[in-house]
Amino acid sequence: MRGGCWARIVGCALLLSPAVAEAKPSAMPGSGDVASRGRIAFDLEAVYLQGTVLTPQAQGELWLRDQEAGVFGYRRIPGGLSASFALSEWLAIGGRFDWAVEPRGEEITIRGGFSPFAQVFFARDRNVRPFAYARAGAGRSNTVRAADDGVRAVGPRTWYPMLGVGLGTHVFVTETISFDAKFGLDQRWNLARPLAPAGADADAASASWRYRDTTLATSIAVGFSQWF
Repeated sequence: MRGGCWARIVGCALLLSPAVAEAKPSAMPGSGDVASRGRIAFDLEAVYLQGTVLTPQAQGELWLRDQEAGVFGYRRIPGGLSASFALSEWLAIGGRFDWAVEPRGEEITIRGGFSPFAQVFFARDRNVRPFAYARAGAGRSNTVRAADDGVRAVGPRTWYPMLGVGLGTHVFVTETISFDAKFGLDQRWNLARPLAPAGADADAASASWRYRDTTLATSIAVGFSQWF
């Protein structure tokens, strides 16, 4: 009787051993897996440097003007929202909406643009995922001033095609939240169209957009991402 009991115990152990051997530990929180995952991100520009490049048609020379540098909140309040999807552990595609508010005395310049982007991930070290990105898009900017009868547009209307590249990293705090930091370089080709004179028809200004100058901007941005 005792021998039969031990035989049944040994038989059960042998039947269960393959299942135990095949069991795999679950992914640890913060492992940095990105394949087939969506992401929504918010970031703020912490440090920036930008300037305007002029190209005089007569001399054919280049020079830089309106150079500015600062930190978030100093003459410039910028930020961005983006969404993307990782096609694999090494490649993601998405789109980004960015804006900036730049107070200048009684005037405020408001910028906004949208740019699709591609993001390439580098070496994987547990919960840290370095990456590089490239983007191309377009945006608009308008300068307004508060008046007794409301807010009025001043200066020319501007829109710009743009290109940007950068490097950064995702640091996974949990499996679904990452802290993000990146360095970016953007170039904008500014096309301007003058405002119509006061009291004139809106089409009284030049009907064509004309190249005015080029803006080069570098920045360091920080933010957070929600992964799905």
